[in-house]
Amino acid sequence: PDDGASWHSLQLNLPRTGINDLVVKGRDVAIATQGRGLWILDDVTPLREFGAGNDRPAFARPEPAVRRAANENRDTPLPPEFPTLSNPPTGAIFDWYLASEAKTVALEILDAQGALVRRFASDDKPQRAAARQYFHDRWLVPPAVPSTREGHNRFVWDLRLPQPRSTEYDFSIAAVPGRDTATTPQGSLVLPGTYTARLNVDAAVLEQKLVVVQDPRSLASLAHLESQLAFSREVVAALAQVVDAHEAVRKLDESLATLEKGPEKGKKQAAQKAKLARARLAPLTAAGDLNLERLGGVFSGLESDLEGADGPPTAPQREVFRVHREQLDRALAIWKDVAASGGK
Repeated sequence: PDDGASWHSLQLNLPRTGINDLVVKGRDVAIATQGRGLWILDDVTPLREFGAGNDRPAFARPEPAVRRAANENRDTPLPPEFPTLSNPPTGAIFDWYLASEAKTVALEILDAQGALVRRFASDDKPQRAAARQYFHDRWLVPPAVPSTREGHNRFVWDLRLPQPRSTEYDFSIAAVPGRDTATTPQGSLVLPGTYTARLNVDAAVLEQKLVVVQDPRSLASLAHLESQLAFSREVVAALAQVVDAHEAVRKLDESLATLEKGPEKGKKQAAQKAKLARARLAPLTAAGDLNLERLGGVFSGLESDLEGADGPPTAPQREVFRVHREQLDRALAIWKDVAASGGK
């Protein structure tokens, strides 16, 4: 910003070697070294926008974000001793500068209508969805939150909606050393379009526009993606109903167990009440079409399928949803009847 009057090191992990050529291409810097390969410094937007001597928060204009999955690798992950370098982050990259450490920082993403899409805050305590881990911890990275530290800060949003509630989660088979392995279903990717990124730093509010563009390799039209997202919302809503009913049935079963362990006086009556309630709930807990865990697994798998492709829902996907949506409605009717009678 001062036309070369002052210089600062950006060595990072660049080896100390001769530089044969250096070119700025768009937002990246490409460096040709003497015998140590080609190196890329991704996205120098913060260097362009954060001038020296800032005494107030600054929020850089994010570059257009490409709508694509972070990883499509389905092979066995590379072993840690295999030499690799990281790819650029996938999603929307947000950079901000703080002249001093902040108390709280929150990043909000709003759609074109002003509705909140995602919110991330420095005081969040994100937890990984419970899933059976079948690999080493090296393929796990703690969930990130926006940083409040003095100086340059960066946060990456993967362009996904909040993770759906589910009765069960699975780790994705796609894994990359140094990156987190996602649990599925993850949440649908947002549609291409223009969004507003709002950065709240203590009492200060800064905004920038974020443009999400379609993956140029994808053949899906915007109408296809809109149809896919609308169907995904139906599946996610059904999943939430399954989770609510499953948790309510579990709590009722626990209360019945407590009742059975009560004082000797009235124990026979309590046991009879519990027996009747469990008999009425049996279709929801025993093997069969109305079993809530089974329905949750079906909807969870269907949502994961939808998240794994670009395109409109297929006829078989819609048929699977129709059949199991009807079964869920019958299961919910049974639970509603039991709940209305107080578990009697």
